Amino acid sequence: MTATSHNEKAILVMGEAILDLVASRADPSVFESATGGSSFNTALALGRLGITAEFSGALSRDTSGEVFAQKLQQAAVGMRWCLRSSKPMPVALARSTTTGSVDFTLYLQGTAHEERDALPAPLPDDIAHLHAASFRCLLGEQGEMVLAAMRNARALISVSFDPNIRPALMPARVETVRLVEERVQTSTLVKASNEDVAWLYPDQPIERVAQHWLALGAELVVVTCGAKGAVATWHGGSLACATPSVAVVDTVGAGDSFSAGLLAVLARENRLGTGSLQPDSTSVGRWLDHASQIGALTCKRRGAEPPWSHEL
Repeated sequence: MTATSHNEKAILVMGEAILDLVASRADPSVFESATGGSSFNTALALGRLGITAEFSGALSRDTSGEVFAQKLQQAAVGMRWCLRSSKPMPVALARSTTTGSVDFTLYLQGTAHEERDALPAPLPDDIAHLHAASFRCLLGEQGEMVLAAMRNARALISVSFDPNIRPALMPARVETVRLVEERVQTSTLVKASNEDVAWLYPDQPIERVAQHWLALGAELVVVTCGAKGAVATWHGGSLACATPSVAVVDTVGAGDSFSAGLLAVLARENRLGTGSLQPDSTSVGRWLDHASQIGALTCKRRGAEPPWSHEL
């Protein structure tokens, strides 16, 4: 099935693609493979929702990498800057916790994760928005390249950022906060989870962190709180929304689908690109409801499998 493009200009998603091995709830020693990686999940979800999207990341040339490529192609996601590597896909072992979140153990050494993207500067005119997510956009030379791309893009178009913190991969907390805040400064929209906020700023309430990120330069900060919903904060306002009630299979990829749902509704309302998001209570409520619906539908199936537009 092929998604139908909604906007002529594309959302470019930068970050990682990872082969998820998801532990069975019935037998935690049994793992099922699934496509994953925060940025890959978001790009895939955008395509399935009918939004023109491009994915910039690294995929292996082997059978596993081809599964990722075929999924992107089926969702009409562009791969102009998707590097194909002779190295294997990075792997994440994913286990659901008793709190409903997911623990990941990542294996990156010697994999396609070590490849470096090659983006043109400036970005082509057919890119309306840049979305950067997770550790591939934070760490090392690749992280510096992404930061430069975000800075260059922000002068011309809207930019969003999801830190998607993986504590086992992060440097010391102080250094990680510095890296995150550098990217917040270049972002129009910041989306994070309550777990990200708690790790980065221990004992700081979400509201205070959101105001801090707004002061750094963001126009809108959205923090997801799992089953408790999400809260959005902007200059002059704040709004919370509930999470739709669904039969949860697992929560893998739910936050990434939420990001895609948020970007999709912003794209459809022509809020991305060169202008301001112009958030207000009515519009933000509408955006959160749509994003929450996309995230919740992803929880109804195994692994990071975002919904198609016809499922809404």
